[in-house]
Amino acid sequence: MKKIIISTLLGIFVATSSFADWIENFSVNNQTQGVEVAVAEALKAGMDPTSIVDEGLKIAGINPQHLLKALYCEGTDGDDVKAAADSAGISDLILVAAFEKVLWSVVMRWQTVKHIPLLPGLLLLGCQELKAPILKDL
Repeated sequence: MKKIIISTLLGIFVATSSFADWIENFSVNNQTQGVEVAVAEALKAGMDPTSIVDEGLKIAGINPQHLLKALYCEGTDGDDVKAAADSAGISDLILVAAFEKVLWSVVMRWQTVKHIPLLPGLLLLGCQELKAPILKDL
């Protein structure tokens, strides 16, 4: 019985420690490399979109729209992004604005593939890299 209790407590300690590490890494990545990299690394670490949004909003100065856009850019399912936004109390207006920025990425990528000149400044609107499977085929 003691072995079971000790094993359980050890498992909780390790899980809590890794969760704390994820939060610290997310904050550092956001400050040094930007929110898209922070979200990408958090998803690689196995964190769900709701946790990413909840913890991301605790960081001073983070824009919820950029956080949602980064989730979309990483190919996160739209329903999961919507659920994360709803859970955090983010309005649909901000959610739609984030999605529109991702759509600009699609337009820019299509223009690049078709060799259509891009308008200066539009590159700032979209994703650094599109990971959504439906968008990769453009």
